[in-house]
Amino acid sequence: MLSEKDKKYLQQVLERYESGRSTPAETHFVEVYLDYLDELNKDADPFQHLNAAARLDLEQEIKEKLLQGMRSETAPAPEFTVHRNTRFNWRIAAAVIFAVLGAATGWILLKQGDKTAETVVQVQDVLPGSDRAVLQLGNGQIIVLDTSHGQIIQNGALTVNNDSGLLNYYGKAAMAEYHTLSVPRGGQYKLQLPDGTDVWLNAASSITYPTAFTGAERIVEITGEAYFEVAKMKQKPFRVKSANGSEIEVLGTHFNVNAYADEPSVVATLLEGSIRFSKANKHYLMKPGQQARLNKAGEIDIISDINIDAVTAWRNGYFYFDGTDLQTVMRQIARWYDVTVTYEGKVPDMKFSGEISKSNNASLVLKMLEATRVRFEIEGNKIIVKP
Repeated sequence: MLSEKDKKYLQQVLERYESGRSTPAETHFVEVYLDYLDELNKDADPFQHLNAAARLDLEQEIKEKLLQGMRSETAPAPEFTVHRNTRFNWRIAAAVIFAVLGAATGWILLKQGDKTAETVVQVQDVLPGSDRAVLQLGNGQIIVLDTSHGQIIQNGALTVNNDSGLLNYYGKAAMAEYHTLSVPRGGQYKLQLPDGTDVWLNAASSITYPTAFTGAERIVEITGEAYFEVAKMKQKPFRVKSANGSEIEVLGTHFNVNAYADEPSVVATLLEGSIRFSKANKHYLMKPGQQARLNKAGEIDIISDINIDAVTAWRNGYFYFDGTDLQTVMRQIARWYDVTVTYEGKVPDMKFSGEISKSNNASLVLKMLEATRVRFEIEGNKIIVKP
């Protein structure tokens, strides 16, 4: 429910817009999102059971609440930078659509027709990522998991099954060997290790692990980004090794590790339990809600009160931006859609807040981002960012 302060501000925005006194950014924001509403797919209309009067009331409510998300620089608590002089809160606007429409594909539900975005110049669209991965066995054999289903390995008491984006290890191998699960750009995958630990791998990520944890410790190595729910074994600690020499030790817990080589830091975020984040002789015992950041210089910062939704959104099928700069946003988009990103001129100094479904085609995601007046052009598997 909107606060009285928000309602008052909403009324002011409405009055400015209706009287032609709104700022350029306010006008642009309002018209972009009203256009989105006009493009709602009537064939999948969730309100077809409503009579005409009720529908008009609901649509008017949505439109009015959308305007609440528009804020000028003088407004309180700005969250979304449009350009140097103007800000607006996209998260509120998007959240309203999600809450009212219950759109399964994200906060904004658009008609997938022939109409293209006015400023997203499309030579062709780019489909979203999917469940894709390659498994390399100890002998070097490669199994493409996209096309191999059911039982793919039987080795003594060890059975490995692959189905619907999940690779499962059951039983104990007669002789342990190391496997590597690699997820390409434009992919994602889930893995259940022999000890029952669940691992989700993001695009452009990999994990190397034994087919049986026979020693005093359970050790795996990752690249890219992975989310872990570690099976509890008090007498056998679980260790995760990642880029830049960082290491995480746990007994049983939920945590996320982002160790992409093109990101400025290795980032470990603890959701539940306890972990020890280490680099060389530096060790930090972390609590739930904390995040460790290891930069390229080997310096470690511990941050508290982290937005967990932002950290785990990728696992739940969303991009979640929380004051995120444009280049970081585009790196995430590049990995998921398996595209390259280039910039024309100076990289715009913008920060984004909002949530977008990863099931959308690239053009739709870019159209949403264009509410900031940055422009995008799709050429094959390349996205060009234009100021």
